[in-house]
Amino acid sequence: RVVVDESKARFIRMFAWYRCVRAWTAMRHDDHRGLLPKLIRMLPSGLRGTLVRTKTTGAGKKKEQLEVVVDAAAFIAVPTWLSVGWDLWSTVFPERDFFLGVPTEGLQAMRCMEATYADSSAMSRALLQELSDEAGDKLLHYSASLGFWSEHSDRSFLVSLAALIPDIDSTWLDDVGRWSQKTSSGYV
Repeated sequence: RVVVDESKARFIRMFAWYRCVRAWTAMRHDDHRGLLPKLIRMLPSGLRGTLVRTKTTGAGKKKEQLEVVVDAAAFIAVPTWLSVGWDLWSTVFPERDFFLGVPTEGLQAMRCMEATYADSSAMSRALLQELSDEAGDKLLHYSASLGFWSEHSDRSFLVSLAALIPDIDSTWLDDVGRWSQKTSSGYV
């Protein structure tokens, strides 16, 4: 809901979209370094992009590139989050060689400066503090609860949900999360 909430600052909406994309694609924080905006397309079927370098891919590795896909039907609360969020991102420094940058003062735009793990962690905590239910009540009442989620939490979201479905083959789960064999089910 944050992505489509026009009362929120633009960068907060952009960052919320990025976190949702990371969750639906089982991406690590560092994967943003290989997610090049010029290789991302919003299609009627959903979002498609290419990771050109990650911890497990890149020049000289078994897989040089990975495709990331978020289907248009991948949503929990608002079906338009994917396209609305991409519209926010699509014109922001399209030639940069990383995805996530840091916000400008006032949170209305992004600086073309690569976000570090610490930057992303701070932005995630700030985003979690913004979350509220439909009535406007904050979802997290205790600041200590912010430490429960990390920049690695997104990576296990999709795999954990899919592992609950008995008909899904565990080898598919390993491939989605780029886990070593037999590791993905341990994250359920």
